[in-house]
Amino acid sequence: MSPDFRRSLVLGCAAGLFVGSVDAATGFVSAGSRFQSPAFAATGVVAIVLLTTLTVVLLRWLVLAPLLRRASPEALSIATVMGTSATLVILDPGSFHQSVAGLFEIILKLCAGVAVGAGAYSLALHDAQAPNLTASRLVGRMLPLATPLALVAAWFGFVAIDDVTSASFLLIALGTVVAVALLARICMHVTPRRWGAAVLATFSLFVAAGAVGGFAISHNTSLDLIGSRGGPHPVRRVILLTVDTLRRDAVSSFGSTTVSTPNIDRIAADGCSFHNVFSSSSWTLPAFASMMTGFTTRGHGVVMSTAALPDTLTTLAESFRARGYTTHALVANAMLAPHRGFAQGFRRYYLPAQPISPVCLGEVFARRLRSEPLAEATATRDITDAAIAWTTAHRDRDFFLWVHYLDPHLPYSPPPERVDKMNVHDEMGFTLDLNSATRPSMDIFGDPERRVWARSLYDGEVRYVDVEIGRFLDALHATGIYDDALIVFAVDHGEEFWDHDGFEHGHTLYNELVGVPVIIKAPRSHGARVVNDPVAIYDIMPTVLELCDLPPVATPRARSLVPDLSGDRRGEATRPIFASGTLFRSNFESVVFDGWKYIRSATTGREELFRLADDPQERASLARERPDIVKHARALLDEHARSTEAFRAARGISNREIKLDPEEIERLRALGYL
Repeated sequence: MSPDFRRSLVLGCAAGLFVGSVDAATGFVSAGSRFQSPAFAATGVVAIVLLTTLTVVLLRWLVLAPLLRRASPEALSIATVMGTSATLVILDPGSFHQSVAGLFEIILKLCAGVAVGAGAYSLALHDAQAPNLTASRLVGRMLPLATPLALVAAWFGFVAIDDVTSASFLLIALGTVVAVALLARICMHVTPRRWGAAVLATFSLFVAAGAVGGFAISHNTSLDLIGSRGGPHPVRRVILLTVDTLRRDAVSSFGSTTVSTPNIDRIAADGCSFHNVFSSSSWTLPAFASMMTGFTTRGHGVVMSTAALPDTLTTLAESFRARGYTTHALVANAMLAPHRGFAQGFRRYYLPAQPISPVCLGEVFARRLRSEPLAEATATRDITDAAIAWTTAHRDRDFFLWVHYLDPHLPYSPPPERVDKMNVHDEMGFTLDLNSATRPSMDIFGDPERRVWARSLYDGEVRYVDVEIGRFLDALHATGIYDDALIVFAVDHGEEFWDHDGFEHGHTLYNELVGVPVIIKAPRSHGARVVNDPVAIYDIMPTVLELCDLPPVATPRARSLVPDLSGDRRGEATRPIFASGTLFRSNFESVVFDGWKYIRSATTGREELFRLADDPQERASLARERPDIVKHARALLDEHARSTEAFRAARGISNREIKLDPEEIERLRALGYL
């Protein structure tokens, strides 16, 4: 290894540390916003500014000057590129665990290395008294100035837009290119001494921008509002409060006689309870896809665990963010991972066991100093704590917040004090874990006592989540948010306890699985109202949009429930409500219409028909006795399939398939999805 190469490698590493410190400043600003901690952000930025200043001095007097005087331009440029790029990549190991975002970040760091190396090459040529400004030296002058601009663009893409493929980000990148071209023209007339000062000044300004960002956060002027439009909204705070796997008859205000849910009932006492809501499916992924888009399962097409929500569909969060709301999600179910499309429109989307990838070096440091709001082993109380902290910090903002509790989903592990001890023997314990390995064999439930035990654990989970909802409601009252907030309480699906000789969910479309409780508390609403007309879970989206005076989204089957909130719906014809996309056993589809419910297996062709008013438990099928009704039900399902496919084709809606990594497969297997 030649002395030139060794000297250049040292220069590259030093330059990499310098660029890394600039990168770190933006990371602390971002992390400070994420943690809602102004002091943390300000302290981090001040520390980075001091570190960068010290690095600049060291580079200028101890490293740059001696090396540039003695190194050849060729060795200097090649080794500097290698040293800078390697330093930046090694300092941010999180890049290796990411996919598209990680690849983009690694490419960015390699480009930063090339920029610094080319700049060193240009300076070396000037020190060697090169006679003229060649094209290579022009590039050398241009790229070092492009480095901070590229970092700004990358930060803006990751942090402010949350998307490095959107049109907005591409416009930012185009603007960066134009700015670099203008700087290159200016650089043609700059002397070597002024050139070095210009590079130094540009990096210093970038660090100063980080300090200004930290100051802005400390004064509660969040970066969340970048790109917001308009002033205060008619409804300023919107909270979507969802619980996984909650049976309708497990909520006391919906008829439970065994479980008391006083805190959910508090919402019902101030809002409108819908006692006849049908979910679009009997498991999480398609049900929440319908809730967030207003589409039936056929419409959004999310029917498999490897399917993702189409980007062409507008989500509830996207509608709010487009109108300047701060959007935030605290989600406890690993099935609702961001790469399945549910993070569309959310400024921040937190999910246990799947932390958000670091934006830059500063966030790597920040995570070592302060944990994420949702750690890998997040409990229900942690979701509540994070929701309380976020709403308290944003009580003066217009926001859309989604809080999703996983309990009472399997595995059942309620706090023992929430369980009826009469139904639990010592050898049974307070945990029931059922996964893909144990599901095929239900021998453990052959004993009736074990069935009672399983339901007791489930009821204990319901009591536990109700207590946590109560803590959250208390905090909303304490901060003055509750009264003015629109609160939507909803559930994705229920849970079967041998109602039709089965257990768990995802395998049928009977009412114990697709009948869910929904409560809508409008701002400044006091007094309870009950609606018994059949409605769909995909009606939630158009209802919320209308209540908040947001532009409607084309959803062919959904309708707003606003008239039901005030009792203004009169004489409106009933409409069919569709469900489909079961996960296990046969592929079922159903339609509810005119008091009837029809279920058909697309796999075996088996048909069932129930008159819900006379048979709400769906015990006796009337398919043979009423062939006329069955014929009409078939026509409804077939027409829905045809019209939906035509709508998807006209709008260019298609579903992408995602590849599950081993870690995600294990998480989903633990929840029983695989």
